[in-house]
Amino acid sequence: MDHRGTGQSAHLACSGSSTPPYVEPTNVPMCAQELHEKYGDLSAFSTMSAATDLLTFISDYGNDFSTIIYGVEYGTIWVERAMHLDPAEVTGYVLDGVSTTSGARLDLFANVSIDTALGEVGDAFIAMCAEDCACGSHFKKRSLKATIQHLFTAFDKDPNSKCASFFNTTQTEQNEDPSSFALRTVLGLLLSDSSLRTLIPPVVYRLARCSSNDIEVLNNLVEKMSGSVDPSDSASLVSFLLDNLIIFSEMWESPTPPTSVLKTRFEEATMSTGSAYVQTERYCAYTKEKSATCGKLKLGGYKGYGIVYERDEYWNKAATIPGQASVLILSSKLNPLAPHKDAEALLKAMVGDNKELVAFEYTAGSNLMDSSTQELCGMSVLVSYVQNEGKLEKLEKSCVAAEVKTAFYWTPPLSQQYVLLSTSDAYDGEYDKSLSEFRPMT
Repeated sequence: MDHRGTGQSAHLACSGSSTPPYVEPTNVPMCAQELHEKYGDLSAFSTMSAATDLLTFISDYGNDFSTIIYGVEYGTIWVERAMHLDPAEVTGYVLDGVSTTSGARLDLFANVSIDTALGEVGDAFIAMCAEDCACGSHFKKRSLKATIQHLFTAFDKDPNSKCASFFNTTQTEQNEDPSSFALRTVLGLLLSDSSLRTLIPPVVYRLARCSSNDIEVLNNLVEKMSGSVDPSDSASLVSFLLDNLIIFSEMWESPTPPTSVLKTRFEEATMSTGSAYVQTERYCAYTKEKSATCGKLKLGGYKGYGIVYERDEYWNKAATIPGQASVLILSSKLNPLAPHKDAEALLKAMVGDNKELVAFEYTAGSNLMDSSTQELCGMSVLVSYVQNEGKLEKLEKSCVAAEVKTAFYWTPPLSQQYVLLSTSDAYDGEYDKSLSEFRPMT
């Protein structure tokens, strides 16, 4: 189901915005006025409004007696919000990859330290390399993490060196950022996709060696990653304006920390895609927040309303599990976009006992399938939950214990290796342009 303002609904956008995908701070006043004249109170696009839309759909088209709601990552916010409204016909709530910690302490709030959380998952991921013979054999002199840290130092010391030059401002919004920041972001992007994360060790290995052949392979990687997401391709389905509206209204620290603090959090992470520090100016322009940080930026002094809505009575309020329902939370210890600690915090905060957290070792994104092994353990657990009408005592989850005993599969998928590295051997193969041609990313 699409959120209001995206997908098949009327696209939330401003005619006065600058080049896509974001409305830049200088264009916010014009955009804010346009949105207010068209929509009035922007809480119509809030997560609670989305949850209400979902429940209205269920009421109009459901079976009237037993419905189970499933949400993945951002969708888990809808599911948690729907719980507050206690719809009688909903008997089960499934949250797959938790993106909310409503009711937990504010220092556990899901978006407070997104870069820190991503970095922690990244460190856990690269630590497993030493436990694998194939991966670890390429980092005998210096561990994978130590190699990455060495690259950060070397790149910032000599940003014009052959391999550092690939990352000069790549994938960042700040032209003055050092090369190490861009490398962190590229590694974070790879980590966030379960079909790409096994490319991290060979990419780091090649960066450290930086031979002429490595340069060709790495150049292919940067070109493909830079061109893999074209905002215009998804403009009719995705609203970055809506994304900013929700994040700045409901998920951002308030008052916002100084940019320097957010930048330090990013710099302390081995890898991250969060990069909250680059959004500070946009946040201040959208919200017109009267804080020390925003006051120095002087971006919210325009007349009229901002691009923001007030937090409602359910914001960060612990949900009470309805009497007729149960809650199943699916989480992964290696999901950087939905850290396992957030799932644990939400489970503890929820009021009621009819709840269970099932944790997987290696999945990322949706926990229904491990894309590296094609195992469908998460799907089996979900099917069991649905077939047993949300009765947790009957939940079949034996496959989870079996997964714990399975070693992580470090071999990169050939389809991604060919497209992004264009070589037959991720670590030592020669660059072969033909391998990446006419092969779309999957």
